Amino acid sequence: MIDGQKLMQTITDELNRYLGLGYDQARTMPSEFYTSVELLALEKERLFRSQWICLGRSHQVFQPGDYFTTELIGEPLIVVRNSSNEINVLSNVCRHRGSILIEGSGNTTTFVCPYHAWSYNIDGKLRRAPLIESRADFDQTECRLPTFACETWGGFIYVNLDNTALPLIPQLGGLNELIKHYHMDDMVELHSEESIWETNWKCLTENFMEG
Repeated sequence: MIDGQKLMQTITDELNRYLGLGYDQARTMPSEFYTSVELLALEKERLFRSQWICLGRSHQVFQPGDYFTTELIGEPLIVVRNSSNEINVLSNVCRHRGSILIEGSGNTTTFVCPYHAWSYNIDGKLRRAPLIESRADFDQTECRLPTFACETWGGFIYVNLDNTALPLIPQLGGLNELIKHYHMDDMVELHSEESIWETNWKCLTENFMEG
């Protein structure tokens, strides 16, 4: 059996060695960089869960009540514009029995679980819990949908599942000045499609960065 901790140390040492090479000595990453289950678990925790990840465009939730659903490293999410005209990212899992609340996209005032009809306002607050809300020991305020850190920049919606992350905008440095003539806030999506690739995410990223 492979020692996961030892493998991770080997990969880390190798990556640090590569980082010390000059540009004229650049080479492809070691194969474990793309195949290691342990490394992927670390990437999920430190990159996809702890960093800001783009989920879509703000025009997808143009009006209060507009929403779309998505998923990030196994976390089902609802992106919704609330009644205060703010964009929120909520958990798409009912607090009762863990059912997915809603699928696709649309406009609504309430998210209703298809399992036992628990319903939530679009800000995540529990609205109704049939057959249980009358119990004396039931605290409805403790059953709101978890809300994740969300920011928008250039018309893009970003989420951070960690909720302890530093604000996004200061991390972008002078990027606003660099792309100001593109008027990204005014851009509207005309077409989208989804492709599922049976490969490590870094293979896809590296190929699109070439050329």
